[in-house]
Amino acid sequence: MKKLYILLISTCLVMHSSCFLKKQPEPVNLSIFDEIAAGKEWAIITEPYAAFYTEPSKTSPVKSHGRKADILELKGKRIITDTENHVLWYEFDKGWLESNSVMVFSNRIQAENASLKALQ
Repeated sequence: MKKLYILLISTCLVMHSSCFLKKQPEPVNLSIFDEIAAGKEWAIITEPYAAFYTEPSKTSPVKSHGRKADILELKGKRIITDTENHVLWYEFDKGWLESNSVMVFSNRIQAENASLKALQ
């Protein structure tokens, strides 16, 4: 009878202690949502080589260069009026590119997919 009580008490202790051994939830990585954040636009270069200008004009000095399928975060836009034309320019960290040199996307994931296709 004594062994039965010991077994019963041991079983109760094990069952009771398991209530306190809860599995901790794993942390959630929310950084993937940065790539689809609203308000950010991304672009890829569509020409084999592109010159980034210091100002939105082809007469301004060249600041840097980029290659086809480079992925860039859009910083700003400006419409420049020439004698008869309106030209859209995009601003990036490296400088300004004319709109006919890039393809713009609403999130980074779309830009990455387009970049992979452009390289094929």
